[in-house]
Amino acid sequence: MTPPAIDPLHEPLTDKEKHVIVLIAQGMSNKQIAATIFLAESTVKNYVSRIM
Repeated sequence: MTPPAIDPLHEPLTDKEKHVIVLIAQGMSNKQIAATIFLAESTVKNYVSRIM
């Protein structure tokens, strides 16, 4: 029996994406988040887009 296909719109969040959610909830901007977790601001924006 094959496992069901994962819908790309409903894939589980990565650990980094979960961390970004926590930082957003703390009121941080994308720029602040990027500096905090050592990522490019564009990467944070990509995470936020995927989360939403």
